[in-house]
This record gives sequence, C-alpha cells and structure tokens, in this order.
Amino acid sequence: MTFFELLKIADNSAKEIKTVIAYKADGNSVKTVKKQLVNLAAVYNDNSISGLYAEVTKPGNGVTIYKDFDPCIEVQTLYSDYPAEKMLTALQKYNNNMRTFSDFESMIKNAIAENQFIKNDALYLLEAHGNFDLSQKAKQAKQEFLRAREEEHKKEEEQREAERKAKKEAGKKAFEKFIAEYEQKFINKQAFSNIEIETPEGKETTIISYLCQKYGLNIPLKTQGWIKTGCAGITWNETENGKKIAYNYYRGKDSTVFYDYLQTLEKAIFETYGLLTEEEKEEADKQKAEAEEEKTLYNSVEKIDFEVIRAYRDEYDLHILIKQSEPLTISKADAEGIYKRLYKAAGIKDYKQIEKKTKANMILYTENSIINVENYSNGIVCSCRALKGKNGKSIYLFRKSSKKGNYKAIEDIA
Repeated sequence: MTFFELLKIADNSAKEIKTVIAYKADGNSVKTVKKQLVNLAAVYNDNSISGLYAEVTKPGNGVTIYKDFDPCIEVQTLYSDYPAEKMLTALQKYNNNMRTFSDFESMIKNAIAENQFIKNDALYLLEAHGNFDLSQKAKQAKQEFLRAREEEHKKEEEQREAERKAKKEAGKKAFEKFIAEYEQKFINKQAFSNIEIETPEGKETTIISYLCQKYGLNIPLKTQGWIKTGCAGITWNETENGKKIAYNYYRGKDSTVFYDYLQTLEKAIFETYGLLTEEEKEEADKQKAEAEEEKTLYNSVEKIDFEVIRAYRDEYDLHILIKQSEPLTISKADAEGIYKRLYKAAGIKDYKQIEKKTKANMILYTENSIINVENYSNGIVCSCRALKGKNGKSIYLFRKSSKKGNYKAIEDIA
C-alpha cells in the first residue's frame, strides 16, 4: 500500500481540526487558519511520529506534512507517492530530530550559522512562542541572505550581459569579415550568387542589397525589391579592356536601371579599398557631386504636410468646403511646382524621375483647377485642388490615398 492510499482510507477518528500557519494571497505574509488534518500517529498507530499531520488536498495537488508546535508549521509537500512503510521510516527520522520546539529552535540557530534561507512561517512560529530574540536574529540573517542572493543575481546578470555583448561583438566581427569577403570578390572580379543573409540586427536581406545599403546608394523601392527577388548574382564578362561587371537575373523581367547602380557600387568598393585610378577617382567624384546635386534638388521640392483623415466627419467637412468654394485655375507656372510636390508626396525619391514625370505632364497640361498624379509602384494617388472659399480666402486642398489610409493638407495661396 502507498502513503497516499493509506491516507485515503484513514478513519474519521484520525482527522482533527488544527491551527496551521499559512501564507496569505501575496505569497509572503502569513496568518493562522483552521484546517482538517490527518493525525499520522493515529493512521500508522505509531507514537514515534506523534505531532505529525497530513493535509490531503485535491488529486494532483499533493499531500502537505505538518509538525504541530502549536500552531502547526509546514514540513514538506509531497507530489510523488511512496510506499507506506518507506514513508513511515522517513517520518520517524524527521521526528527523531525534531520532536520538541527546542529542536526547532536549534534548527533555526543552525540555519543562521550556515547562512540558510529562513521562511516567514518559521519567524512567525518563533514569535508565537515568545522567542523574539531568536526571531530578530533570524530576520537579520534572512536580510543578509537576501542581500547576498541579490548581489549574486546582480553579478550573474552582469556576467550574462558581458557574455551577450561579447557574443554580439563576435557576431558583428564575423559578419564584417563575411561582407569583406564579398567585397574582395568585387576587387578580384569573382562571380558570386546574390545569397540571402541575415544582418547582426536580425534583418533578412541579400548580399547585393546589403552592399548597396552599406555604400549609401539611393535606390528606388521598386529597384530595391527587384535586387532582392530578381537579381540572381554578379559576374564579369571578358572585354578588350579587361573584365567588365555584369549580372544574372532570374527568369522574368530585367531591371532597366540596376546596371547603373551596380557600376556605382563597384566603384564605391574600389574607392574604399584605395584601388581606383586617377581617372576613375575623377569619375567617382563627379558621380558624388551629381548625387549631392540630386539630393539638393530633391530637398528643394517643398514637402506637403499631410494629416490623417480619421473619420467620416473629416470627409464630410472636405465635401462641404469644396461645395461652398469656387474652383480656381492653376496656372502653368504654378502647375509645374505642384506636380513635383505631388510626385514627392507619392513616394518617388529620385529627383530625375520627378522631373521627368513632371515634364511629361506639362507638355499636355491645360490650365485647370485640379491636378492628379499616381505612383504605380506603390499605388499612392495624390491630388491638388485650387479653391476660393466663401470667405474670399484662396487655398490649395491636397489629398493623398494609399493602402495605409487617406490624408489631407490645406495651404493658403499667397
């Protein structure tokens, strides 16, 4: 028969209501409660385990053993069952060492001397028996234990943090070495595949995409997407003047602009490693100057400060504004600037593309009160409507529509 089975068939005469030290809901404070316990001495009919009781809880929650020191204090909770005879031997051994409250006090003194953790129910029991001196010493010992444990945890966390940093730094250096190997492939003109990689920050990309980003190439989103999904690898073709960079792409549509960016990347890598000829350096400087000029021109296009259209009420207010206003004609001179602003708002980041699209529209432009543009690569539609309100004020009403939502901006016309 097992211990749990023995408790299940215990006679009612072995069951007693005892005062037990229990923890409150916060898991720290203690209190005393009344519980029905099973007298183990009565169950086993053995006075050598007198004062030991068991609390039989719901199946799966185990059995808690108490020692009655008036009140009872928890000794141990069993979640695994044992043969009844083996359990009796263990109970006898415990009770032989912890028969009286004086034995309990000796155990606490040993715990203090050995820097062991002392639970709050043990402190409560000491004070319940009036031994405040030992209780105070135990409390101090407990605080020392907790401070020492906190210090240990702090050191362990510092050690873990140092290991994390070292691992991160090692990973960063390994990644830099890995990237340098591919930069050497450019220098040595060795063909390679556009493999997928993961940066130390956990971003998934491809080797060509990463190198383009590293060397600051301002590549449109559409081309960035093609590099990740369409570019199969880099190679070099034999020419009369040596090897010339080229690329392979997967079956599908080729990119019309990628080769220009690839050449720029190759020169940027050669420049970093100090391998450009004087002629190539001049060309690289020229390209940098052009890039700076491109950036300046792009930044010169005035930004439209949109705000989100959040509710039907916003749309209704715009409808009323349009209905109560008179349309104004946008002159050809003003239209060119508006087209550029709208294309920039639509997400076109290449000034040359903005200028090209604007010129194409201006060829056929006839003066009107509304201008619409669309960026087919991302689906963003932008518009500008010139209005004169009933208050006599003239405004531009800008609108933008995208997958992320609808936006509006209202500007006074000088």
